[in-house]
Amino acid sequence: MRLVENASLRPLTSIGIGGFVAALIKLQEVDDVLKAFSLIRTKKLPYYIIGGGSNVVFDDKRYDGVLIKSEIEGIDIVSKDDKHLFIQCGSGVPWDKFVEFAIDNRCWGCENMSIIPGSVGGIPIQNVGAYGQEASQIIYEVYAYDILNSQFITLSNRDCRFGYRESIFNREYPGRYLILRVTFRLSRKASPCLSRLSLAPRDILAMSPDHALHSIRGEVIRCRTNGTNLPNLQSYGSLGTFFKTGIIVGWAKFIYFNLKALFGLGPFNLISILAFMIQHRRGNKFKVPTRFLIAASGLSDTRFGNVFLWPSNPSVVVTELSRSPRFSDLTATIDLVRSTLASKVGYTVPIEPQVVTNFFSIPRLDQ
Repeated sequence: MRLVENASLRPLTSIGIGGFVAALIKLQEVDDVLKAFSLIRTKKLPYYIIGGGSNVVFDDKRYDGVLIKSEIEGIDIVSKDDKHLFIQCGSGVPWDKFVEFAIDNRCWGCENMSIIPGSVGGIPIQNVGAYGQEASQIIYEVYAYDILNSQFITLSNRDCRFGYRESIFNREYPGRYLILRVTFRLSRKASPCLSRLSLAPRDILAMSPDHALHSIRGEVIRCRTNGTNLPNLQSYGSLGTFFKTGIIVGWAKFIYFNLKALFGLGPFNLISILAFMIQHRRGNKFKVPTRFLIAASGLSDTRFGNVFLWPSNPSVVVTELSRSPRFSDLTATIDLVRSTLASKVGYTVPIEPQVVTNFFSIPRLDQ
């Protein structure tokens, strides 16, 4: 366990915003958890848990508490059968390092999620996904420390109650579990998911499985680094999609939403909105085309200080890292987008990252 006092938060997040924290604890192994929380409980310190910093935003203030960051390493094949390979990863392993390991071992199920930033420990929290694949499809179990009950536990896939970009870790029990290891179940048989990629299924199926896996990974990397959907993270700060694709439940709300859009954005934009929502309907649940709504509202060129929306994909918030972006400029961006869409379509757009204004207190059993 490593303890750093008065640590800067800026370099710990992909968006490069944040002040300082009184103490940063870096966990190198599972046993460090007990030492860390013994200190936190004894001194009654507030705490927060961070992974790779790709889905979190801190204020510019100083936080009087402890920030816990997992640096637990290790990628191991723990078992296999004719159909699946089970791979266990430490929560501090960079996500793409795991994806690369899986592909090198000819496993399917995570190739479309190549080069997503962050660490393995953050993947179950948000149920990360890309290009038709998502983490819930391959997570077998999660080994974590239950802070409420002071014990190590194993949660099955079902226990995690995964939803669209959510789980019990960020929905019912934020701050209760510290994820230490994740076990993935990956397919050993070719199972390409090409619905949202430009690769032709016929061409992929004609390749050897090994060649196909690497071709799909290459295409995903090309799509994520061509500057259209996402900025170059070597030059800019970003958390990927910031304003996420929300879901409207029920036909009444669907009709109300589109009536508002008709008067707020006009009939031509309404045609595109309806086409998207009907295409992505599941029962009485309708996905909201957030990216299109922001652009149609004339917000693509929004900028406050050194924080701005990526013009070709305005659901992404970008910062100029070399110019010390400010939290106040980020909140101004969020407020403008949300208030504008609320006015035009009667909908409060959700955001993907966790915006941390305060740390957690140690929960009590009677809470």
